[in-house]
Order: sequence, then structure tokens, then C-alpha cells
Amino acid sequence: MSDRETDPRLEELETDLLLEALLHYYGYDFHDYEPGAVKLRIRESMLADGSRPYPGFQDKLLHQPAFLERFLRGFSAPAFRFFSDPVFTRPFE
Repeated sequence: MSDRETDPRLEELETDLLLEALLHYYGYDFHDYEPGAVKLRIRESMLADGSRPYPGFQDKLLHQPAFLERFLRGFSAPAFRFFSDPVFTRPFE
């Protein structure tokens, strides 16, 4: 297996460990989120930051508050962002 390939079982374990760390250290519980969406968000964050493998990413989440904030912001539903636009939220006249 090359460095680029990831064993799905190992990725699942690393994801579980990361989510447990966030729950036990910060109290953020992602267990009710759709697992595929959580994994996608983790992968996107890792790619954006260049953090590979998981232990480095987890270390940043646990020790760098600004990094954690950026990660959590990524869980905002993009489909609902248009509601924050005043043009869409202004009452009808």
C-alpha cells in the first residue's frame, strides 16, 4: 500500500479517536452527525491545512484554539448560508 492509499479500517479508527478526543476534551459531540459528512469535513480540513496523518491534525485541534475554531466553522451548513444575507432575510414590504 502506498503512502497515498489509506486503509479504510485505519481511517475509521483514526476518525473515531479524533471525535472521541473532541468530545472528551472540549465537549463537542459529533455522534449524531451523518458519518460521511463528518469524514468529508475532516478530509477537507486536513487537505486545506496540509495536515497528514491524523495524529498531526488531532494535535492541532487539541492544542491550537484558532485551528479548532476554523474546523468547527466548517460544520456550518453551506446550503443555509444564504439565510444570513440581509437581502434574503429582510421582511417583505
